[in-house]
Amino acid sequence: GRTYLGALTADGSGNFSGTVTMPYSALRAGSVLTGTATDTSNNTSEFGANFSGLVVDWLINHNGDGVDANPGDGLCETSTPGQCTLRTAIMETNAWAGADLAFFDLPNCPGADCIITPASALPAITGQLTLDGQTQPGWTSAPLVDLRGEAAGAGSDGLNVNANGSTVRGLAV
Repeated sequence: GRTYLGALTADGSGNFSGTVTMPYSALRAGSVLTGTATDTSNNTSEFGANFSGLVVDWLINHNGDGVDANPGDGLCETSTPGQCTLRTAIMETNAWAGADLAFFDLPNCPGADCIITPASALPAITGQLTLDGQTQPGWTSAPLVDLRGEAAGAGSDGLNVNANGSTVRGLAV
C-alpha cells in the first residue's frame, strides 16, 4: 500500500528543500520510501532512488506492560493501536536484525506515568538496542523514567541486556 507522508514545494527553478516529519507509525520496518514529483496538472513521476535504509525507532508512549501484538511486524504496538510499551519495544528489537533506537514520550510525565512496573520479567534484550530515557520530554539532568521491578517476581532482573553494542541511559532502574 501507499501512504502519503507530506509535501515540499519547489521554487521556480525546480529546487526544493525541507523536512517531512513522519509519525513513528507511518512506516513499518523494512518499508521502502520513494519521492514523487507532481506538476500543476497532477501528473506524477518518481524521482530519486527508492530508499530502504530506514532507521527503526520505537517510541515508548505508554507505561503499561502490554505485549507486542505481532512481534516482527515492524510496529511497536500492543493490541491497542498506537500504544508502545517498554516490553513491546524490546520484543520488536529482538525480532529485527540490526541496531534499533527506543525513545520515550510518556504522557503526563513527570509523575506517576513515568513509572514502568512490569508484571513479570521483561524479555532479555538480544538485539542491539539504544534505550534512551534522556529523550523523555522534560529531561534535564536526572532520570524521569523509573523502571521498578517489585511486581516482576522474586529474582527477576530489571533489564537483562545480552546484545553487544547496546546502550541504556537516562533511566532509573
